[in-house]
Amino acid sequence: MTETPHIIVATIEESDPARPALVVATADLAQVGEVLDHLGVRTAGTEGPPALGLTRLTLKDASDGPIDELDGLLAELRRRISAAGGGLVPPIGKDREASSTLAMMRGGNPKPTGLAPETLDAGEFAASAVLPGVGEAPGVRIGLVDTTSVPWDAPPGQVQAWQGHAGFVIGIVESTAPGVEVIHRPALSEAGGRGTGWTVASAIIELAALQPDILLLPLACFTADGQPPLLIERAIAAVPASTLIIAAAGNQTLDAGWSALGRGPTSPAWPAALPRVKAVGVDPAAIVELAAPPTLGVPPWVDAVTTELDFVGEFFTGEVDVALEEPVEFTGHAKWRGTSFCAAYAAGLVAARMSGSGLTAAEAWNALLDDADSPLGRPERKQP
Repeated sequence: MTETPHIIVATIEESDPARPALVVATADLAQVGEVLDHLGVRTAGTEGPPALGLTRLTLKDASDGPIDELDGLLAELRRRISAAGGGLVPPIGKDREASSTLAMMRGGNPKPTGLAPETLDAGEFAASAVLPGVGEAPGVRIGLVDTTSVPWDAPPGQVQAWQGHAGFVIGIVESTAPGVEVIHRPALSEAGGRGTGWTVASAIIELAALQPDILLLPLACFTADGQPPLLIERAIAAVPASTLIIAAAGNQTLDAGWSALGRGPTSPAWPAALPRVKAVGVDPAAIVELAAPPTLGVPPWVDAVTTELDFVGEFFTGEVDVALEEPVEFTGHAKWRGTSFCAAYAAGLVAARMSGSGLTAAEAWNALLDDADSPLGRPERKQP
């Protein structure tokens, strides 16, 4: 197997996810700031990359205390600006939490395989045996936004499972498309593999400037109103048209009983549900432990599903916190399921199909979906 080390192009610029914040179009900052001043709200701004065109505002009240509840403030802010501007309101949103597709939800915990460390080569993944679709992919570049990366052989003390998310994703990509170049931009550093829309959007902008063939986003966030977050929408719009964007549909799609923020398992996850993005989920029939897999259905915004769900590959050695009562002992490999890994597999398949064919990433994506023997296919729509 060709060994290609991934590249970390930058570290996370922390945006203090514990502090609620608004994001405002930089061009309209003076107008919004004036209204906030009238409301007795003090602000501190951090301007984002020019391609994003947004500024992040942390907020304090008159007594210098943090403002924790943003929904009411945001509604009043929009109301006042609309009344003063004849109904026109500039882009304003919230900096919200994003995560590595809720990796610890419904069977999403990595599990020991019982394999000895030498059983699989580093980075070699399998569902039952060897993943189909493997092909050399030198010269293909994939940008990745994910968790921070922790070396398998040097876990920092009591390691947590989410710290292996990026490494597991990279391994799937490099195993499916040996020789591919993965440019990794860590943006999710909080417990559980979480971060903010600001760090994710900034990472997307940074990678977009490098014009990779594929942008891989194994992460998700949700909104109460089902509308796309301003930050994520702006960032995706800045990605060059030549770059194929692949995102995980989210592990909520694997659980018919999931709900959060008033949303259900088929409600949109962002950025996957944006029209520009190719959302990758899993064929419900692959979830063999469900009593009636076909009843789960596939959300209408999912573009493709894989026939693979459980991935086996290199992991930490020793005790790992997998969000259970006691740490679990691993021997250098793990079995892990989730749409993050389905998306990674899809990205690798596209890269492998591109190599030597002269196809663009978009053309390779379409060729895979048109190939009856491909492990990546169009979803069969079913109503839950």
